[in-house]
Order: sequence, then structure tokens, then C-alpha cells
Amino acid sequence: NDYRRHMSGGSLIISNLDKDQDTGVYQCTAFNTWGSILSRRASLQFAYLDNFRTQSVRSAVNVREGQGVVLLCGPPPHSGELTFAWIFNEYPHFVQQDSRRFISQETGSLYIAKVERSDVGNYTCVVNNTVTREKILSSPTPLVLRSDGVMGEYEPKIEVHFPDSVPAAKESAVKLECFALGNPVPEISWRRTSGVLFPS
Repeated sequence: NDYRRHMSGGSLIISNLDKDQDTGVYQCTAFNTWGSILSRRASLQFAYLDNFRTQSVRSAVNVREGQGVVLLCGPPPHSGELTFAWIFNEYPHFVQQDSRRFISQETGSLYIAKVERSDVGNYTCVVNNTVTREKILSSPTPLVLRSDGVMGEYEPKIEVHFPDSVPAAKESAVKLECFALGNPVPEISWRRTSGVLFPS
């Protein structure tokens, strides 16, 4: 007798979803004269994106010119897929990714392989929830140059880490992230550890 829920060919149809009433774990039962079986559990969650905790300007990050740096976004509690961008100083000046700068779409962190004087300023993380289309901004993180000299050349250091296993479906697209800090700016290449070459 619930006008919002009905069965259709074995499927449960819920209309006009309500977060308080419909969030939860669901199972179906199939049965005939020979017995019954219970399905695996299906969890129904609602996408959301909380605000960053109210705070004043984030602590300044002090680096030498020529040094690499990672600025953390630290996304707030959420459900649903997120995408990330960074604003440099003020909207609409977004950080453009290149061989020297990278934004992880896994963590939201901004990586600068080798800091230049032109990088000095305030950085604001922009978090988008792709399901709810909500967008929130962090407080600015100031990037400041130290006055005790310039960083000399040093070897690459990989800072982006992806999971040990990445599940994928045939003909889908995957993105394996990699980025390294270093001076000079490192060049990045990929290979298969099995030795099998990539198709031309």
C-alpha cells in the first residue's frame, strides 16, 4: 500500500526518493516450490557534499624556489564521485595542468614539480560532486617563497600513488595517475612490468 514503491518484473521501483525513508540496505527473495534464495545486499545511499569546516585562511606553505610542493585539498565528507580544480588567487583563474603542475582527481591534491616565482599566491580547492552538481570551495592556501636561497637540482620523487588494483570493464576508460616532483621537471613515461609492449 505504498504509492512510491512497486514491483515490476521482479524489480523494485521507488519513485520520489526520500533520503530519510529510502536510505538503507535492500535484499530480494526468489522462491518456487523447490525452495527460496536470498539475493546479495544492495545498499541505497544518497549523494551529498558537506561544506569544508569553517576556517580562516589555511596555514601558509613555505617553499624555496625550485623545490617541489604538494598542496592538500582534504575534501569534506561526501558520497558520490568528486572532481577537483584549483583557483589561483581569484576566480576565474584556474590552475592549468602541464608538465610542471598536476591535479589528482583521486585526492584533489595539487602538485607543483618545481616552484617558480610566478607560483606565489593563494590557492583555493574547488570540489564538485558529479551526482548532485554541488560545488564548494576551500579556504585559500597561501604559497610563499622562503628567503634562505634557491633549491638546487635534485632527483625525481613520485608523490602520486594509485591503488594496487584498478577494476575496469572491457572497452571502458581508466586513468592511472602519476606525477613526480623534481628539479629539473621530470619527464614521465609508462611501461608494462610484464614486458609486453603497448600497441602502436
